[in-house]
Amino acid sequence: MSRANQQGAITYGLFMWHSTCQWGPSFQALVAGVFLIIPTSIWSQDAQKPAADSKAAAPKADVEKPDTYTSRLIHTNVDGSDPKQFTVFPEYTSQGSPEFSPDGKLVCFDVWKTGQTHTNGQIALVNADGTKPRILGDGLMPSFSPGGKRITFSRPGKGVWIMSAEGPDVELVQLDPSGWGTSWSSDGRIAYTASTGRGDNLIIVNIVEGTRTSIFDEEKSPYSQIYWNMAWSPDSKRIVFKGTTPEGKNELAIVDARGEKHGFVRRPFPDVHESFAWSPDGSQILVAKPCPERGNQSQLYSLNPDKDEPLQLLPKQDPQRPAVTASFSPDGKKLVSSCLMPVVPKVPAAQSK
Repeated sequence: MSRANQQGAITYGLFMWHSTCQWGPSFQALVAGVFLIIPTSIWSQDAQKPAADSKAAAPKADVEKPDTYTSRLIHTNVDGSDPKQFTVFPEYTSQGSPEFSPDGKLVCFDVWKTGQTHTNGQIALVNADGTKPRILGDGLMPSFSPGGKRITFSRPGKGVWIMSAEGPDVELVQLDPSGWGTSWSSDGRIAYTASTGRGDNLIIVNIVEGTRTSIFDEEKSPYSQIYWNMAWSPDSKRIVFKGTTPEGKNELAIVDARGEKHGFVRRPFPDVHESFAWSPDGSQILVAKPCPERGNQSQLYSLNPDKDEPLQLLPKQDPQRPAVTASFSPDGKKLVSSCLMPVVPKVPAAQSK
């Protein structure tokens, strides 16, 4: 594949592959086997620059004042103990949606600056030890391919995409212009949410076979909204997500990736956040929600996907770090979490004098 030329476009020589699926124009071009030209003007200004390649220190104790950022990545043991903060990209005050690469050597995540919103989000990449941080391009909620060579992600108002893990100047393809919140399974399929008829649906795309499947009935989805940051089971057979019913009730759900008729479990956990992580051994799902015992600060909880049991608070996480998203390392021994700035206990006026 050629690099960007002087006119600011990228030309891809692609393989022959026919498909009639209703995907975005770029993806239709991909499966038709034509040469695809994507202007660099669709990237953000940061994305057009060479990827940042600064040498940062490995994750360590906090070195920033809590009031200087919104959220940071925290590296911990799987039980939440021994937290170490990544000290990368201090100019990006919001950092979220982390995911380990399949080999455990990298972490991808999204970032944006103070005064910006998620619409200004950038995809960032850093070595798992906290070194070599770089910005790849604009986007949100990145997810690695099974081999770690590509990343699927969302772009506000522009659907779901696939790019090279080296950055969009190497490869960039639109998967679906109306999709949102995409996630790559270990067997190579991609899931995301999209509106199909009445309500939201989970869409499963098999790039190798050229198929696009809706998990729920397109005319009668059980959800008016399906949220982002869903998670696949490690065997690629199930997906966990948060949904809102037409009656306005939020719930956690686990559905068979072949379709709801093959398995669909709904759990009444209305206050869980819109982010999940499934452990590599398949035994637990991590999700964040307000913790009543800790002043309703957001904390990570564990769920047994195969039993109807209450959520269990992750025992050794820092109660002063509100955790909102997490990712398991491939060996299941470590977590990378996105945590809001630490909560500083208020000292009563009488004690502060």
